[in-house]
Amino acid sequence: MTKKVLVVDDEEDVRGLLAAILKEHCYEVVMAANPLEAFDRLQEERPDMIVLDIMMPYMEGHTFIEELEARDLWPQIPVLVLTASHIDYNFAQRKLGAQHCMLKPLEVDEFVQRIHVLIGKAQTRGKK
Repeated sequence: MTKKVLVVDDEEDVRGLLAAILKEHCYEVVMAANPLEAFDRLQEERPDMIVLDIMMPYMEGHTFIEELEARDLWPQIPVLVLTASHIDYNFAQRKLGAQHCMLKPLEVDEFVQRIHVLIGKAQTRGKK
């Protein structure tokens, strides 16, 4: 079964690049330009994974994660945080754990491997 990834990033070029990488590795991709749009997508469908930029308009990624938690969507849906900021990276590591954070620019093979591992862990957790 094809796994679905929700990509949340305010930069259209970045969303497109991430979507292309994920589609090349047989993932279905849903995109959102900001966290508010992402919550709309989450009402329509349930992804297996969320890839999230931290610095975005309307709602920062930190707040988005807290809202996911309040809605009981996290940790059921794993989140991979992407950031160019070491400060945001350190915050996300403390909140989510090291496997859930990557610094930009991304290394494509590592990015795809993280997606695969995190989706696998979530599936294993769901079967218990």
